[in-house]
Amino acid sequence: MGTQQDQAMSQFEEQCERWQSQIGEMPDHTCPAINIAQRDLKRAEDYVKSISKKCDTCSDEAKFALYEIGDVYNSLEKLRKENEILRDHAEFWRKKCAELAKDADAFLQENQEELKQLDAYRSLDDNFSCSCSSFCSW
Repeated sequence: MGTQQDQAMSQFEEQCERWQSQIGEMPDHTCPAINIAQRDLKRAEDYVKSISKKCDTCSDEAKFALYEIGDVYNSLEKLRKENEILRDHAEFWRKKCAELAKDADAFLQENQEELKQLDAYRSLDDNFSCSCSSFCSW
């Protein structure tokens, strides 16, 4: 492969590494943290229920507290589902980017001769430019 193609591939690989360093590693699943929060809410719910049985005058406050606990519990369930969707989307795009990189490499390998010719034309004429796309560096 000519130096132009090597340089383009090298730049592509460097960009991929920069992107990876910017996003970092995939975070752990949030389900265990959500499970812990829901467990703690269940304990609070049980505590409120036990207090409300001992105190006739606090039943309205207990009902409100139980409603709020249930609302937070349900919000955490929704958050769990949304996090899983985000995780699935991230995995989808990671795979697509890897496929694209493989396709680009295969294209470069399959078209070495044509790319060498482009390099040869460029070396003959400094004003030569390829019109294949705005991203092309030839």
